[in-house]
Amino acid sequence: MSALIDRDILIEAAITVVKDRGAMSLTFDSIALAANTTKSRVQVVFKTRERMIDAVCAAALTADTSDADRRRVAFSLILLKPPVERKLVQDWYETKLATMDPNTDAGRHDRLKFCIDEGYFILSLMGFSLPSFNSQQLEGVEGAISGRDICV
Repeated sequence: MSALIDRDILIEAAITVVKDRGAMSLTFDSIALAANTTKSRVQVVFKTRERMIDAVCAAALTADTSDADRRRVAFSLILLKPPVERKLVQDWYETKLATMDPNTDAGRHDRLKFCIDEGYFILSLMGFSLPSFNSQQLEGVEGAISGRDICV
């Protein structure tokens, strides 16, 4: 075991634990085992389970968010927190949606695609096996809701 342990190494180990075994298996012990260090070293870095979850979520969401595995890790961990403590994810969504202007056709198209993608992502996170959408099907969805009072 290494004498010094880097916080980033522990976060990557935690992400691996959640990817491989699920959010409920994330403990100081499981991170220590995955990072080849001791539980006490993990505790020194994170102090509490809540801080550990926050650090792992933040790292997973601020990295390449096109990496579905990392987003799945973050969302799995966020669901362990009470609703009032889910601000990190709310902020992430607000930031994403703010880049898509609902007053333009392109912005509305981007928001609709984003909402469809996220719906698929969340359903797949819950274990549903869903077919994929192609661009022609997306245009059909846009046509079906066009003219209706739906704010996307």
